[in-house]
Amino acid sequence: MFALSLTLALFAGTGSGVAPKAPAATTVAPAGFVLEADHVHTGAGSILEPGKVWIRNGKIEAVGTEVKAPDGAVRIKVEGHLSAGMVALGETSLLGYEAADTTRFIMPEAEGRLGFDPKMPGLQRLAKEGITTVVLTPPSHSLAAGRGVIAKTGTGRIVARAESMHMAFDSEMFKQRSDPSNGTDIGGGFIVFFGASGAVNPNGYRSSYPGASALLEERMADGKGAFGHLGEGKLRGWLRSGTRAEASRALSFAKRHKIQGTLEAGARVGDLAPQVKASGLGVALGTFSERAPHFSSQSAIALARESVPFGFCLNAKARHASALRLSAALCRKAGLSERDAWAALTSGAASATGIQDVVGELAPGRDADLVLWTGAPTELTSQVMRVWVDGQAIAGINAKKGAK
Repeated sequence: MFALSLTLALFAGTGSGVAPKAPAATTVAPAGFVLEADHVHTGAGSILEPGKVWIRNGKIEAVGTEVKAPDGAVRIKVEGHLSAGMVALGETSLLGYEAADTTRFIMPEAEGRLGFDPKMPGLQRLAKEGITTVVLTPPSHSLAAGRGVIAKTGTGRIVARAESMHMAFDSEMFKQRSDPSNGTDIGGGFIVFFGASGAVNPNGYRSSYPGASALLEERMADGKGAFGHLGEGKLRGWLRSGTRAEASRALSFAKRHKIQGTLEAGARVGDLAPQVKASGLGVALGTFSERAPHFSSQSAIALARESVPFGFCLNAKARHASALRLSAALCRKAGLSERDAWAALTSGAASATGIQDVVGELAPGRDADLVLWTGAPTELTSQVMRVWVDGQAIAGINAKKGAK
């Protein structure tokens, strides 16, 4: 059963009155080390009780009830539930402003990595809640805001070959706020001037869905640069939408140009679950809260029914990082299976962004991103005790009990 207490979800501490133990540094050895836990959640729907995970050179070598590691491998016994690290999608507050150019409506050459600081404190805050991989999207309202970044929270390492071209199909790119000093309205990511012909941006493109769509179609037809790579399947797309109609427009665009990637969508995307399935896109469900409309959780159920991989977006600037698990809990309460809810936090989120062969499961060949919990990771009352990212023990994680 999922506990749905927001107090527990957002503000849970150790609660034991015992000073937390700093996690011991993982011993570095050529043969690696083996974690032996009471419960190992592999992410493939099975739980090993007890289980072992052999880690070497930042990768998982083997998982099972019995693991044949070399004699030189260090063995570390831990008490609790061991799982893969969680994957947070659609995080906009932790990426620099490489794509925030107020003079350009479309900027496919923008590189999010150039504005990324691997030492920012926000990454460590995510790691402390069991999030080991985060998909960072450009904080821009431009029609095409360039490439985002997928990074590890504990180490700051950028996941190689995991970039997406970000395009907007929602009304966010048309939002304006008045500047009474000069009679000019400033859009979320570009300046908008009002004239006799209507609202236009400095490049002369009308601020409307037809105008924006025509511009994207022109760039795709031109086939140069990032748009060419997108059409050739060499680059993934991240298509941001909000309403059902916006999601439908994004799906049509992806179908016309055979784009693979991720659809960021709002509460009613479940109405389009068969179309999403046919598109081959994964889904990043918009930010959840305890007051989210029931359509949000029903959309998760509809996507799971169609076997569409999906995960949850997290705006860590406005929400506590533990709210990521709250999203899964709300869907679980509405009827989503426990297995699908956990997948949305791990393997499903990884598949939705094309990195399923890198993170999301405890399986050979995956990055060694693991979390040790006080209880089952699907329970909101469970707390993080230890975190490993790329095989490195992350310091500063509060623990009631941990390595022996």
